[in-house]
Amino acid sequence: MRLRLVLLGIAILAAIAAAYVLHIRWLGFPDGTLTELDRAERALFRCAAVPGVVIAVAAFAAARWRTSDKRTFWVLAGATAVEVLVVMAIDIALRLACDHGVGG
Repeated sequence: MRLRLVLLGIAILAAIAAAYVLHIRWLGFPDGTLTELDRAERALFRCAAVPGVVIAVAAFAAARWRTSDKRTFWVLAGATAVEVLVVMAIDIALRLACDHGVGG
């Protein structure tokens, strides 16, 4: 069970890094202009990364101190799933409400 907790923590940190490298870093137009949606998504990333790091640290700590507590793994995995669903719902709401710079 300790391995699962360590892998969960690594997966969370990898997902945060991938979200930054693949999406957040490339927001905006080449001249540096950010749309309303871009600014909102950057703020959402900052707000979502903090609980993700906290959950990952909790997974590492649980792997260090508890050897075979299955409940700990499922609580942390559930917290991760809830965080992902909440962030996705907020992102969808932002995409519907904010100006995203598409003209036509």
